[in-house]
Amino acid sequence: MYQVLYVDLHWYARNETSNGLWYRLWLTCGRIISALKSYFKMAQFAYRMLKPASGTTTASHGDEELVNIKGVVFDMDGTLTLSIYDREELLKRLPSIPSDTNDILNAVWRLEEPEKARSLKAIEQYEHDMSENLELQPGVVKLLQFISSNNVKLALLTRNASQGVQSFLSLLQTEIDKETGTSMDASKLFSEIITRDFVPTKPDPAPLLHICSQWGLAPKSTVMVGDDWKDIMCGNKAGSVTVLLKNSKNSEHPAKAKPNFAVDSLLDIMSILQNTFIIEPEE
Repeated sequence: MYQVLYVDLHWYARNETSNGLWYRLWLTCGRIISALKSYFKMAQFAYRMLKPASGTTTASHGDEELVNIKGVVFDMDGTLTLSIYDREELLKRLPSIPSDTNDILNAVWRLEEPEKARSLKAIEQYEHDMSENLELQPGVVKLLQFISSNNVKLALLTRNASQGVQSFLSLLQTEIDKETGTSMDASKLFSEIITRDFVPTKPDPAPLLHICSQWGLAPKSTVMVGDDWKDIMCGNKAGSVTVLLKNSKNSEHPAKAKPNFAVDSLLDIMSILQNTFIIEPEE
């Protein structure tokens, strides 16, 4: 409406130049429209920044401007799937690793051969055994479909082996077929898939920065979602937005692993993306 009024007055101003009143009115209207646009943008910004996402705890990220999110990176075990990780059971299979070890995988990589190879094989066998009980996290299909439909890139960043990823993708495809009845291909949802074959792995930011590089995106335009302090530390060090999926085991985390957001369910992430960020990538 404002634009129509402005164009009409502009026409009169050009065709009634002898009448200074029309010209002054045209200039005044232009200033009013410009001010209204500025106030509208400020109100929209304030609304999106102040409106909390349901079920989330937020911390600031990008105080001065809305962040245009163009990619979301997910951890797998415990994030897109229900956690099947049993630390005590795994340690039983790794006699060379002390029970108080903070990062079991990194401890195994530091072992000397042949114990290192034996321990890595034990981890792979453990993951294979656990995959038989693999279950998807509630809401995973709906969330991935939502992100994909908004043309936001998706990636998987896991410390699991590639065989675990294949088990997940197979289960995901079954659920997609059941829930959506579409031809969506689970194997093509994630344009980048990084397993523990990429060294160094989380909590080092290198794998996440690699994904951003492959996408041609700045880390601040990506979101790292995980259920473990290593996921959050990886994202924080890379400069990405971080989201922690809360569970009964991750209430405590290192100071450097404080997330920007903490959610109770995957579907809460939809609210964050809709209410706090821009999820319409530039063409």
